[in-house]
Formats: sequence, C-alpha cells, structure tokens
Amino acid sequence: MMAHVLPRIALFSGVFKTTPLPDLIARAAEAGFGGVEVLTGWGAQHLEHDTPLAELRPAVAACERHNMQICGLYPNLDYRDDEAGRRAIADRLAGFCKHANALGAPFVKVPAGPMREELPIEDNCQLAAEWIQPLADRAAEFDLSVVIEIHPNSAVETVERTVRVAELVERENFGVMHDAGNLCYAGLDFGAESVRAVAPWLKHVHIKDMRPPESGEDAEGKKMLPTQFGEGIVDHVPAFRALIEIGYAGFMTCESMANPDSWEWAAAEHRAVTAALEEAAR
Repeated sequence: MMAHVLPRIALFSGVFKTTPLPDLIARAAEAGFGGVEVLTGWGAQHLEHDTPLAELRPAVAACERHNMQICGLYPNLDYRDDEAGRRAIADRLAGFCKHANALGAPFVKVPAGPMREELPIEDNCQLAAEWIQPLADRAAEFDLSVVIEIHPNSAVETVERTVRVAELVERENFGVMHDAGNLCYAGLDFGAESVRAVAPWLKHVHIKDMRPPESGEDAEGKKMLPTQFGEGIVDHVPAFRALIEIGYAGFMTCESMANPDSWEWAAAEHRAVTAALEEAAR
C-alpha cells in the first residue's frame, strides 16, 4: 500500500503571546511541532510591520537549530474602504512581507473584509475581490502569497462565498485557509466537501476544536468556545481524509486558545492531532 504524505503540524504563536519568538520556536519543537505560524498584533509580542529585520535573526537561528519552519504570518491588517487607508494597509503588508521573506514564510494572511447585509452576495464577493487583488499584487513583489481565512462574520464566512471570491480574485499567489472550527462556529458543514470545494486555492489550514458553552457559563455571548482537540464537537477526521486525498502536504496550525501559555496543552494537542491524522490515513 502506498504511504500517504501527511500534512505537517504547526503551532499558532498567538497561544503564547508573551513568549519571545526564539523561545517559542524551541519549545514548539520540543512539543513535537514542525512549524510555527506567527501572530502579530492583538497583544502578541513577536514582531510588528516595522520591526528591524536584524531583530529576527535569533528566530531564524532557532528555526535552523531545531529544524523548524515559520509556515506563515497572521498579521493585524484591517480592512479599509478609503483609498488612503488602503494604501496604508498595503504598505503595512509590505513590511510584513519583508519579515516573511526573512523568516522563510510562504504567505501572509489578509482580511477578506466585512459582509454587508444590505448588498447581494455577488456584490459582497466582488467588493472583497477588489480589496484583495492589490494586496496580492503587492505581496507578489516579494514572491509571496496572500491567504484569506474562512471566518465567521466576514465576506467569506461560507465555503460558497469563499469559492466565489477566489474565482474573482484571479491571482496565482492568492490562497485560502480552511478552518473547520470556524465553519462549525457558524453552523456550517466542516467536513470533506468543504475541503474539496476550496482545494484549487488551498494554501493553509487552521484546526481547533469547539464546544458549546455549559449551562451558566459566562461565554461573553459566544456560541462556541475553544477546547482541547478531540474534546469538542468538531470531528476533523473527515476533513483530514479529504486533505490527504487531494495530496495536501502543507502545514495545519493548531490555533485553539483554550489553554493559553500551557505547554502541557500544546504537547497534548500535537499528540491528539497526530492520532487523528493517522486515523484519517488508514
């Protein structure tokens, strides 16, 4: 029987926002991960768009020392409507692209923009594509891809809208990030068909398990809360089987914020995801 090439597992640096990036890379390697996806902003203290490149050298050295890869950057880029604001975001993106090149990351995540309920779906998708196209062109100057994430309360909340935006963007360096947890949160199908639908544009995968709030639990209005992989209601195995079926050999990032700053959690998460991948490959 032919052996499957399985996706590689990365750790989301946002789970450890105050840990210096070189230390985080080393600890992630100890926990079994093969890569790190770097969050910027939202309280993360790893880098910003104007961080001097020289300050990234310890992180690069840590990757080399521990045979790790920075699999992508997830920066705090905001959607803007006005022309001046869009130029400013493109300039911030360029800064992150320089960092991505220095760290060896292949993509930078960009927002798809909001869903305007007063407009038809096609108009929303067109507006999202027109926003993304110049960002993709700017990233292309650095030989990098831009990636949008299937995400609740955005223009690409559903797989169908994500596919339509991808069709309209029409850029070779454009990609989609699949996220079964986000689809579950939105009450949508997160299984094999959701993977197959975005396969032509798939460049990255986020994974996180979710659970409904317990009775009396303060969930701050959230419909779902993150939990340890395998302890929630998101069955990732069908999606994993589809990823293996289409030959996806890139990274999948463990993103759960259920136990921030807990390396015990991180190691357990890696073991659980590895077991699910092995089950999917059988």
